[in-house]
Amino acid sequence: MVGYVIRKVLESLGLMLGVLILVFFLVRLTGDPVALMVPKDAPQEQREVFAERMGLNRPLPVQFADYLGGVLRGDFGDSLRQKRPAVEIVFERLRPTLELALGALAFAALVAIPLGLAAGMRPHGTIDRIARGVGLAGQTVPNYWLGMLLIVLFAVELRWFPVFGRDSWRSMVLPAVSLGFAGMGQLLRLTRSAVLEVRRSDYLRTARAKGLPASRLAWMHVLPNVAIPLLSILGIQFTYLLGGSVYIESVFAWPGLGTLLENAIRDTDFPLVQAITAFIAFVAIAVHLVTDLLYGLIDPRMRVA
Repeated sequence: MVGYVIRKVLESLGLMLGVLILVFFLVRLTGDPVALMVPKDAPQEQREVFAERMGLNRPLPVQFADYLGGVLRGDFGDSLRQKRPAVEIVFERLRPTLELALGALAFAALVAIPLGLAAGMRPHGTIDRIARGVGLAGQTVPNYWLGMLLIVLFAVELRWFPVFGRDSWRSMVLPAVSLGFAGMGQLLRLTRSAVLEVRRSDYLRTARAKGLPASRLAWMHVLPNVAIPLLSILGIQFTYLLGGSVYIESVFAWPGLGTLLENAIRDTDFPLVQAITAFIAFVAIAVHLVTDLLYGLIDPRMRVA
């Protein structure tokens, strides 16, 4: 188990380094930072002073080495627009994004797992047809379009929830449903498929022959055996939700990293863009690492894979 943990940690560190390299160089492919940050009518002397102060007049490998050293110290530089540490700004917006992603994941799991379990236990029935329809809708309806539809129906017409902002738990309902709807569809279809596979196993036929009720079969025998693939997909879904929150946060004016990233890209605030992307990647890689470790703990066969 120790070797498995060390291997997964090293893989995660390698992924993080790859993300930092990609972000650093791709951001600079958008154009000359000096030309984007300094007014067009500024004299050449001002441009040179700015480039020297920001370290932009040095070779790119040297700039990346300085950037990587700062990251290891927890220093992502200062925001060019807000004039304060980028990491401080990111931490202010990180909590709302995590709240939204966790709320969306909770919605997806609470709807998909029971419905997929019921559909798989009684295939071709009414619940199964409803589950397949809901799963198909979840994987085909764009989340930003669903978000605008929910705003019109539940915020404007019925006035059940606020249109935008982050004031109370009611503010999270519509963005969490919009963000988690696609993941709910995928998780539902996976749960149903896993249950159908488990239903054909010998031990379940034996349990059914003993006269155990269907509810006990589902929760005590079927669900534990489909937990491993569900655990894997939940980790993947959380990563997807973190990235997909950019669109939903814009639709609902949610004050998270997605809105902050959109503004930073528009303002060509390179240090802030790099910090946001690095933090999103760090959280996603950390979630995958925890998922892999739990996977290996539950299923010993994964430790030698």
